[in-house]
Order: sequence, then C-alpha cells, then structure tokens
Amino acid sequence: MIPKDLSIDEISVGDQASFDQVWSKKDVQAFAELCGDMNPIHIDAEYARTTKFGRPIVHGMLLGAACSKLLGMQLPGKRCLYLKQSLTFKKPVFI
Repeated sequence: MIPKDLSIDEISVGDQASFDQVWSKKDVQAFAELCGDMNPIHIDAEYARTTKFGRPIVHGMLLGAACSKLLGMQLPGKRCLYLKQSLTFKKPVFI
C-alpha cells in the first residue's frame, strides 16, 4: 500500500477513511514479543479459557497502533505525525 499524500488544504471536515483488519495468533504473538507483554490472556489459549473472555484477546495497544496505519497511510497519509490518542476499550477483540 502506498501512503496517500494529502495536504491540510486537501482535508475537509467529514472526510472518512477506514480499513478492515483480521488479527491472527501470529500477529498477537509477534506484538507480544515486540512489546514484551506476554500476559497469557493474549497468548495462552488454555489460560484464556479460564477467564471471562473464554479465549485469547488482542492486545489493546495493538488495536491502538492501527490508528497509526489509518492516519499514516490514508488520512492524511505520509504528511501525518499524530501526537496523542485516548482510547477506551469497550469490548474485547478476539484473535
């Protein structure tokens, strides 16, 4: 995917961008190793079955990192450097 290259003048209130993402066990494992969060709720299916979720969940910060993809690749694209985000996780995302 080639990043878009929108200037501030090319962005308007109401513009939209989106993408679909499927998180695999391999994705979650790679993120766990990269960030060091090896909590078994994310990477151990047997342990996760004993929790209220019943199966492994994707790291919240992996989901947050998807914001970087959205902004850095689509809207506005390569001119973007975002400085802050605030997240509220309302429901789990499963592998």
